Amino acid sequence: MPVYSKTDPCRVMAVSVVYDKRNNRRFTSRDEGRMKFVLCFCSSVLHNTLSYQRERYLKSQTMSLLNVVEVLFTHMDNMDLLLQKIMEQAQELANAERCSLFLVDYDAQELVAKIFDSAVSDIDQPSAEIRFPLTQGIAGYVASTGDVLNIRDAYSHPLFYRDVDLSTGFRTRNILCFPIKNEDGQIIGVAELCNKIDGDYFTHEDENLAMQFSAYCAISIHQSMLYKDVTESQQRSRLANELMLYHMQVEDTEVKSLSKNPIMKPYEIGATFHQCSFLPRSIIEDETPAACMTMFQDMNLVKKWKIPVDVLSRFVLLVQKGYRNPLYHNWMHAFSVVHFCYTLYKTCSNFGFLQELEILSLMVSTLCHDLDHRGTNNSFQISAKSAIAALYSSEGSVMERHHFAQTLCILNAEGCNIFQNISHSVSLLQSILYLSIVCVRVGVCACVHACNGLFFVSNTVNFWI
Repeated sequence: MPVYSKTDPCRVMAVSVVYDKRNNRRFTSRDEGRMKFVLCFCSSVLHNTLSYQRERYLKSQTMSLLNVVEVLFTHMDNMDLLLQKIMEQAQELANAERCSLFLVDYDAQELVAKIFDSAVSDIDQPSAEIRFPLTQGIAGYVASTGDVLNIRDAYSHPLFYRDVDLSTGFRTRNILCFPIKNEDGQIIGVAELCNKIDGDYFTHEDENLAMQFSAYCAISIHQSMLYKDVTESQQRSRLANELMLYHMQVEDTEVKSLSKNPIMKPYEIGATFHQCSFLPRSIIEDETPAACMTMFQDMNLVKKWKIPVDVLSRFVLLVQKGYRNPLYHNWMHAFSVVHFCYTLYKTCSNFGFLQELEILSLMVSTLCHDLDHRGTNNSFQISAKSAIAALYSSEGSVMERHHFAQTLCILNAEGCNIFQNISHSVSLLQSILYLSIVCVRVGVCACVHACNGLFFVSNTVNFWI
């Protein structure tokens, strides 16, 4: 007799069979009525039991997938280890004997497996990389079509390559092969599970679980690749900075030559050195680093912030080497700007509205505000799609960001950190320094705005700087 669903009276949930009535008697219509009455209760019990089992299964699936997420997303810094963990988790989820994972190399039109077999591979000593055509075999078919292949009998399938079993001694009974797609639907890999442990073949539920699992695999693989790209970019950037500093290298003899003698007084350079009427370009370029030392000393910055003389010497010399030689944005332009800031400090009575740390940052920024300038503006860099624009355009003003980055690079060079004895946080110092560089670059120097009656000075000295 049929057992009908409680929620859908037209759907048969089960069939009850009663046979061999005692005493060799036949079943009567009364027996049928009794059976129907009993099966009404059985239907409710059976429905609740199946619902409970289904809920337990879904809960188990959810917990397994959460565990997968936790495992996968803690190994994104190592691609080989991540692939190993993906195969282990796939095996555990589907209860399979073995798993293989292939990544798609579209440039070479090949499938690549760095770790071919999860059961025999050692992550510390990975097996040799395996490559084969993108359309070959079961994995190739899945990679080409994006379909899930659930093969109940591997040896009867035309795409199965049995020579692998012959060479390894492993007997493949059934296979579940599924694609791994990124968020754009592009296939980035293929996973192949072999031999269901607790069944004769992989079920439809295994297929659904595999596709859910593949979504997390795709995210983790994609993020791991991004992490690798970012890490490599950081390494290239660090190498480029090291290379730049190598070619900008300041010899110890230069530092000693600049720092061994007492810092000159302003009047030793010129009687009007501290005034706006002084022409900074009247100083020959080789003597400008010593003049910079004089300005820092005369503003009491060396003593106030405990800047070692040799550190300041190396910093100024390295900044000088950091300037290219375009017609305008060169070292002499930077020296003229820092001298202009110095004269404002010496002649402007309202300069005191700036805090002492801001004054130091302003002097450093005027000295560094055009570091490594290429002689072109932001619009040109963006239109030319230069490397600088690609690196900084998302952060705002391209050249200002580049000058700021070069300034930090020099400050982080050995023996050049003039801020080393300052107790303020690094983030605060960087923020003040960057804002100062922006102010100097756009010509909105806070000192000038604060000095009523000194606007004519900018017209007077414009040709100097």
